[in-house]
Amino acid sequence: MLDLEREIEGLITDEDSLDEFRINKLFPLMESKPEAVFKPSDKKDILKLIDFAKKNNTALIPLSSTWDFFGSALALDGGIIIDLRNLNRIEKVRECYEGMNAEIEPGVTFKELNEHLVEYNLRSILPLRIPAGASVLSTYYGKHPLLETNKYGYQQDWMLLTYQMAIHKGHFIGTGSEGLETGGESGAFPFSPRTDLGRMFLGALGSYGIVSRGTCRLKYRPEKYEFLYSESNDIEELISNTREISLKSEAAQTVLISDSKILAGYLAETKSQYSNFIEKLPMWTAVLAIAGDDGFIKVEREDLIEAGNEVNFKISEEGYFENMSEILEEQFVSANNVGDSFEFNPYLRIEFYTTVNKIARIRDNVGNFLRSSNIDEQEEIGFMVNSIEFGRTYYCEYDIFHGLTNIRPDSLPIMGNLNLLELYKNILEIIIKSGGVINVPRNKIISDILYKQESLKRYYDTLRIIKYCLDPTNIMHPSIIFGGEGGIKPTKAMEE
Repeated sequence: MLDLEREIEGLITDEDSLDEFRINKLFPLMESKPEAVFKPSDKKDILKLIDFAKKNNTALIPLSSTWDFFGSALALDGGIIIDLRNLNRIEKVRECYEGMNAEIEPGVTFKELNEHLVEYNLRSILPLRIPAGASVLSTYYGKHPLLETNKYGYQQDWMLLTYQMAIHKGHFIGTGSEGLETGGESGAFPFSPRTDLGRMFLGALGSYGIVSRGTCRLKYRPEKYEFLYSESNDIEELISNTREISLKSEAAQTVLISDSKILAGYLAETKSQYSNFIEKLPMWTAVLAIAGDDGFIKVEREDLIEAGNEVNFKISEEGYFENMSEILEEQFVSANNVGDSFEFNPYLRIEFYTTVNKIARIRDNVGNFLRSSNIDEQEEIGFMVNSIEFGRTYYCEYDIFHGLTNIRPDSLPIMGNLNLLELYKNILEIIIKSGGVINVPRNKIISDILYKQESLKRYYDTLRIIKYCLDPTNIMHPSIIFGGEGGIKPTKAMEE
């Protein structure tokens, strides 16, 4: 690393500083092994680092937020972590209706962007259960689920309109309209003759290049939020009824169904409050969020209640404890407390997507496995779903509540008959075999499970061809998707 220290000013190699990046307490299943950390203050510094990495066959692992619940920014086989948090400029805000957007760097957080947008009466759409301190660009680029998908549906795929990416060749490429790096003054244009190289498959996560700037979609700030509630001891009943009434009424930005542990963590500001909320919340709660002015909210509220009456589904305007709706509105607007839940009851997340007819099968199969492994599902496992496009699809999440804030890969806790890693892998495999879809393989464990399936061999080989074309020496985050295998030449793949 001595050559790099001479070439790149500001390289961090001391052990105390590297320790900050070795263990991710939110995802402690694998240890990161960075040889150095670099914090560029200018985008051009990234190109210098790429040039060095090619000459020295050194891996580059981008990081733009420490809120990494899935282990997406781990240097598993050494290399240099590129900490992009100092690249945090909001370069431009466009207010025109045809293309409301903001041009930002990867270190800009949701908190910073939304505070900046107040004067424009605009906002970015917040992700689901990702704190306000997370990077806007990495969240959108990584296809993290968003809060308001019941009505907006798969528009989340276009929250990141255009972007600039540093690639292996040592220069930047930009998506957007031909001749315009990130769109014109009248708006940013996602449709373009330029190929969107970085997202040829979902969630490249730095394995093709390093995003250095992006243009994200904005929406108007609603005047207010209002929330409706329903409860049940049967989650399938809540899913079925909320799906039916939202389809009939085409109302509610968000339909979130959660057990008491996850919902309490989403709302609480202190550990004592977390325990208190768990006691007051029902086993399963459906939260239906409506946003807009008073007139719009009144119409949607009445439509939802009327649709509920038609199917004998009770909907309440009252929360389950004092100020529940006010607390929910604060989370929908700012998400400032979302990350606190980990400290109250530490957990490990597993995410997937599926359709309404497969949720019960997945839950039954996971539940049978948990019981056979002597794990108390009610106490140690959390579950929630978020409706997409009026129940066309559901984002689902299991939380494994292991209860320890500081654990290491070499001393994982035992839960039932399994250690935490074994439990994580087994639940993932059951979900996939039962019809769940992993939208983005956010860590090596997930990608290994996904791509060892014979049915995905052709797809995986295609990804490796793209990888070779964009990163022939395999320096771009080599372990995240491809397990260090790197790309393959197109001719070799075709011969096979």
